[in-house]
Amino acid sequence: VAWILSTDVHIAQQRPDDALRTASAALKLFRELRHSKGEGLALLRVAFALLAQRQAARGAAVRAAALRALTVARGIADRRCEAFALYALVRVSAEAHMPEQALKLGSEAGRLFCDVEERLGVAALLTALCGAHLELFSAEAAVSAAQDALSTLREVGDRMSRALALQSLAQAHFANDSPDEALQAAAEALEIFRELEDSKSEDATLMTVLKANLAKGSLDAVVQTGERARRRATASGDRHQEAVVLRILAKAYLGKQMSEQALSTAREALQIFKELGDKAGESAMVQMVINAEMADEKIGPSKALETAREAVQRFKDEGDRENEAKALQTVAKTHLAKKEHHRAARVAKDAQSILSKLGDTSGEIAMLQTAVDAHLSRPDREGPEDALQIVLDALSAFRDRDNIQGEARGLQVLAMVYVAKKEPEAAVRVVQDAVPLFRELCDKKGEMELLQSVINGNLVKEGMESSDEALRAVKIALMLCNQSDYKQGQAAMLLTTFKILLAREKPERAMQAADEALKIFKDLGDSHGEAEVVHMTAKAYLAREENKKALQAAQQAVALFRKLGDKKYERAALQTLTATQSARGEHTLAFEACEEALALARGVSDLEGEAKMLQEVCKTHLAKGGREAADSTTRIAKESLALFQKIGDRSGEGAAWHSIARAHIIREEFEEAGRVAKEAHRLGAHVGDLSLQAMALSTLGEACLSQGHNADAISAATEALELARETSQASSETLALQTLIGARLANAEPSEALRVAKEAHQRAKKLNSTRVEASALQAVAKVCIHIRAPSEAEQALTAAQNIYRKLKDKQKEVAVLTTAVEVHLLTGQVEDALRAAKDATSICREVNDKRQEAHVLELTAQIHNECGETKEALDAAKGMVSALQDLGDRTAAAQAQQSIASMYLETGDSNEALKFAKEAVIVFQTAGDQWAEGQAWWTVAKALLQRHNARFEDLQVSPAYLPKEDPREALQAAVKARAIFRQTGDTTMEMEMLNTAANAYLARQEYRDALRMAD
Repeated sequence: VAWILSTDVHIAQQRPDDALRTASAALKLFRELRHSKGEGLALLRVAFALLAQRQAARGAAVRAAALRALTVARGIADRRCEAFALYALVRVSAEAHMPEQALKLGSEAGRLFCDVEERLGVAALLTALCGAHLELFSAEAAVSAAQDALSTLREVGDRMSRALALQSLAQAHFANDSPDEALQAAAEALEIFRELEDSKSEDATLMTVLKANLAKGSLDAVVQTGERARRRATASGDRHQEAVVLRILAKAYLGKQMSEQALSTAREALQIFKELGDKAGESAMVQMVINAEMADEKIGPSKALETAREAVQRFKDEGDRENEAKALQTVAKTHLAKKEHHRAARVAKDAQSILSKLGDTSGEIAMLQTAVDAHLSRPDREGPEDALQIVLDALSAFRDRDNIQGEARGLQVLAMVYVAKKEPEAAVRVVQDAVPLFRELCDKKGEMELLQSVINGNLVKEGMESSDEALRAVKIALMLCNQSDYKQGQAAMLLTTFKILLAREKPERAMQAADEALKIFKDLGDSHGEAEVVHMTAKAYLAREENKKALQAAQQAVALFRKLGDKKYERAALQTLTATQSARGEHTLAFEACEEALALARGVSDLEGEAKMLQEVCKTHLAKGGREAADSTTRIAKESLALFQKIGDRSGEGAAWHSIARAHIIREEFEEAGRVAKEAHRLGAHVGDLSLQAMALSTLGEACLSQGHNADAISAATEALELARETSQASSETLALQTLIGARLANAEPSEALRVAKEAHQRAKKLNSTRVEASALQAVAKVCIHIRAPSEAEQALTAAQNIYRKLKDKQKEVAVLTTAVEVHLLTGQVEDALRAAKDATSICREVNDKRQEAHVLELTAQIHNECGETKEALDAAKGMVSALQDLGDRTAAAQAQQSIASMYLETGDSNEALKFAKEAVIVFQTAGDQWAEGQAWWTVAKALLQRHNARFEDLQVSPAYLPKEDPREALQAAVKARAIFRQTGDTTMEMEMLNTAANAYLARQEYRDALRMAD
């Protein structure tokens, strides 16, 4: 008994060698005494002492001692001893990478611990099972087990047990994509390990800290912690640990774009692995060195390829065929980075052949995957087909050799190829064939890897949601997830179902699917998945233009991701928030959200995230409208274009060019807009981005129509309409339809325009696509207005308005009301027109749509002015100025001020006319709009002359006695305006300025100069 107690003390004080000595002595004495219970207790201590030694080769001895203790315990019916024996077996099974066996034994041990009310035993068992759960890719189960263990240990456990549970919890959180929670648990564990002076456990926990910081993009923290971990490894003489830390540091330096430091660190790690004879570590570090060389502009791809070939030759000379093949994979990846796709595939195939001869199935599959990646990365259309063919050839070879593992893994690669080819149904059917093979191999880990790699949010690609194939694929995937109890996959497929149902215009059922996914994520304790669901619902509400709900969901998503510390997803949620605020007309708030998101992207050197956010800024400027916003769009789009070009994102490049094209449209530079839209379309066609092609063609059609190229406009809009329908893009379909109708009308084809509009309406109605149906009804109304059929136009608009009211889309309702104003004017119903305009203005103010409000007020002012209601016209025009100034569109506001000045001139109020005209002059000068500036100067001149003449009439005196300041200023204004119009080549306006100058000279009684101007 004394030896037993001594063993417990030695284990608690981390002296495993002394513990093994005293446990062995106790075992010897108990055997001599033939004391069965004592022998069982001593055998357990032997097992625990061996486990505490942390030596790789002690597994068999631990298992033997634990099995003997289990036999003894069962022989004397000692349930407590039996439970601890099973616990020892759980630990040795987990460390031997036999997770299924560990969980099976753990279930039995847990039941016994509960029967004897051994709470500490349950906690220790749960901690031990964390590793088994992680090996089976059940990160949520690992988190739950560690949390349960920790809860007990905080009440009754010792500090070491608590620290080990915290260490397991940190690893589980990291595996569950929760780096912040991992860091929190690791920090607490580190503090205890330091106080207990357990340097090995401290070093192991520091590795979790490094990986978690790397995962969340906190590269500065990685460098700081990594340097400390490296010093500790060097001081303890643990060369392998030092090399592993250097590898993580090299990754961090690469992420920080510090290529020189990354290269020197990677080379140092490579040298250590070579000295240790660690071929696997050396092979992995060769790839890291090459990545660093590729990133270093001073060295470049040629040196990287040379390094890779040197590694191949070295392993070849040593006769190490396995690592020669792995080095060949590095050569292939280098060719791939250089975009030498065929060479990459050929080299990977050579490596695959070597490993096939060696019987290394896992390595063979890895090389097959590299060859597949090479073919899939090819820019030509044949790449995916070639990838498919090499996988089918490999599968045939595996089947010929009766290699079930190879066949199962090969089917996994095949499924991934089908995913890349946008054939989700084929992909899940392959998974259906592969699952039984993994089960035949009793490879639960492989089965879960298969499901995770295929059945996720990437299965159904964007734009495929409305297809029947997508729906069939999701149904099969859900069935597979249910059979394998893969909860994460179920949630992912429910989210995909959500997208599919939205695309099919079934929002209620879509939200049900989202709620089911949310429930699963909550049950799993997956906060990230929960946040993702909320974010997706925000994007769905935004797409349906339910902006109030979108705003609430987007704000909630930002808060959730921020709480999780996930900066990448927080940036994405901020992007959605930006788009929502922009759609609501809250442009100032949208720009603030953009700045936040840009800061996050730049903070972690996320070039792709930065480029996408710059594109969102462009969209916000375009939504705001106006010339100044167009100029800002062009400048920012060029910044994003440079970033997309740097990272090789052709689709992103096309989106940037499209933003520039839209800016040209706003500035009425239609020829340039068409040229840029063609470039956007070319890039979209190059990468097969149908959505981008649809948008680019719609813009191209609009540009062609504005230039009077009706045939080109019809061609572009027709193709855009087809693509928009194929990708279920309601906004692009609406724009293309409007352009096509406008082009047909401009081409004097009203009957064809009406046919297209009605056909679009019938199609949308048949597909139950309510938004497209409403936009088609608006198109019908437009044609009816053109052919002067007001009753039919009114009928179509009423139907469209009813749809938008059901959808609660007030912004679209405003557009309908604005068109209704034109219909009422066509029939001479001025009161109805003004009533519709008033309703539209009220809704604009409700939804804070300043741009549309300004447009409606402009119509209102025109109606009042034509009716001779000058006061009401002026009030409406001033409201328009206020709305445009709120938008920050000073140029458009100045144009409105110019109109107000003209109205005041008509009423004879020269002072008010002068005030508004002079304000307009200042704005146009700042904006560099010469023609508009010339017009404003002319208004100034006319106002000054009108004021002078009014004084002459009021005073009824000779002009010789009147002040000459107004005519002098009028002359100066007319001369400035003439210079501008001469420069712009506008002869008609130049003649008008000469006439105004002549009148100014007459007012000054300078008749010779007046005559000269008239000549």
